[in-house]
Amino acid sequence: MLAVIHIGVLAGLLWYGYRQVGEPQLRPYYWPAALIKLAAGAGVGLLYLYYYRGGDTWQLFRQAELVAGRAFTSWQGFLLVYGGGDLSAIPGFAYTWQPRAAFMVRLLAPLAWLTGGSYWLTGAYLSIFSLRAMWLLARTAWQQWQRQWPTLVPALFLPTLVFWTSGVLKESVAIGCMAVVLALAWRLYLGRAVDRWQAVGALLAWLVLAMLRYYYAALLAVTLLAYVMAAYLPTRIRKKYGVRALLLFFILLLFAGSLLHINLWPSRLPAVLAHNYYQAVLASGWQKVVQLPGLEGNFLSLLLYSPWALWQGLFAPLWPEPFGWPRLLAVAENWLVLAALANGLRDWRWPTAGRGRLWVTAWLLFVITAAILLVYASPNLGTLSRIRSGYYLVWGYLIAALYAGKRPERK
Repeated sequence: MLAVIHIGVLAGLLWYGYRQVGEPQLRPYYWPAALIKLAAGAGVGLLYLYYYRGGDTWQLFRQAELVAGRAFTSWQGFLLVYGGGDLSAIPGFAYTWQPRAAFMVRLLAPLAWLTGGSYWLTGAYLSIFSLRAMWLLARTAWQQWQRQWPTLVPALFLPTLVFWTSGVLKESVAIGCMAVVLALAWRLYLGRAVDRWQAVGALLAWLVLAMLRYYYAALLAVTLLAYVMAAYLPTRIRKKYGVRALLLFFILLLFAGSLLHINLWPSRLPAVLAHNYYQAVLASGWQKVVQLPGLEGNFLSLLLYSPWALWQGLFAPLWPEPFGWPRLLAVAENWLVLAALANGLRDWRWPTAGRGRLWVTAWLLFVITAAILLVYASPNLGTLSRIRSGYYLVWGYLIAALYAGKRPERK
């Protein structure tokens, strides 16, 4: 009976989301996107259950069940879980020294409790949250481009992005929150009105993103602040030096942000990245990581390897060995993305009107920086396919922009 009730609630959420899509040109794609998203959420659970024989998604859910059993059986337990208490006081809690995973468990616990401990229903709720966030971003893209496929594909039909932002994964929540922030920023860039509740929602989304994937939250803040600082320079200075000013602001803000965490201090960052890289090599094996032979813990070595790291971060893997179905599918998608980029660049022109050049440059800097740093920090190709979802979303829309100005679609 409980399952039937939740299926009804999920159906109601999907129908409400459909009614919210006011653009008649986009509505036909809502239900296919929703079904794919729900299937991807179930696929995540099946992949980790039968192919990987365990992993983050099932561990997170079991820990959420454990925490829910304490939080929702007494007010003392609720205060322990949601009043800033130490979750290590709960016997069996596994994420004492992993604050981001512990935060995700706190988010999952109410769903685990309400669904009666159903992994699949919990995954469906998270998939719908991600779907709504991605639709918000896609509808914002439509306001600028008025073209279906450039608007819809990056957020809703790019296979690995759809898959790794569905179901019981931190990325379902984190990248969904990131999509909300991106949508609001894009609306402001387009000069659209944003009410206070939208602004509050975007701020809350950024805070949740910071708790789950702090590097994306920090890089988003740096990118948007650098853009605003460059875009609102005096007109004469902006037209002549805008891109150079944007680059300078971006670097200065990155440097300032690096001082907030000891492992990001310039004096420590190269050694930390090199250490993380070789730890991943030891744990995964040479064939399963981005290969950076001879990487050293200094800025010169990181700089020399950066072009290759960027290429790998955007397009790896391109070869299906060692063979595995997840890798084979990722290879097929990467070749399609590479072909789409090459084709789109043939007759593309760098934007010159208004602040468009600064906007595009800012997001290129976001993608380049995130891709390089995440390859160094997490070079395992399987893990990279999942955690790159944040910058891959932006990368998808940058590629889509190459097609947005081409000949109109048939009505």
